[in-house]
Amino acid sequence: METADTSFSAAILVVMEEHHSRSVIGETLQREGYELVFCDTGAQAIELGNNKVFDILIADNNLSDMSGIELVKNFAALPMDVTPIIVSDNASLEIALEGMKLGVHDYVMKPLNMTELKRNIESILPERAYMKQGATKFQDIIARLVFRRNPEIIVIVPHTTVDDDELSWGKRKLLNVNRFLTKIFKFVWDV
Repeated sequence: METADTSFSAAILVVMEEHHSRSVIGETLQREGYELVFCDTGAQAIELGNNKVFDILIADNNLSDMSGIELVKNFAALPMDVTPIIVSDNASLEIALEGMKLGVHDYVMKPLNMTELKRNIESILPERAYMKQGATKFQDIIARLVFRRNPEIIVIVPHTTVDDDELSWGKRKLLNVNRFLTKIFKFVWDV
């Protein structure tokens, strides 16, 4: 298996109303070279998510307009794949389990331990770099298919009729990719 280049600068959206936490996160992560964008509310975060692609979402679970979990649900509906981290001031097994179902990478408690947060981000980076590398390769393949109309490239995309609710999170992601690929290749074939 190829190793991914982890030298890219991750784009991180920090959604936190508390000024002190924002400034601590900002000072620490900017020194590490990450591209940071800050906002106060979930609505602002969703608007930013519609206009820019982020690698990591760090969200306070206690926002004034929605919870961090609700924000993660809203981001799941956007056409981007972001890795969320939830920050909370109370330990709740229910919230942690719901977050795991939604693909939340970790659940960090306040007061923030910046070493723990940096470790979380560093553990996300190799996967994000590998996904970006794969996305680039995928885009190259699609470009060759669509623009060069190369008939020698044949891709078989398996299809399933299983209900999405019965699948794990990873298998649902693969199923969505398969559906997307099926539509693209049907379009290419018809052209």
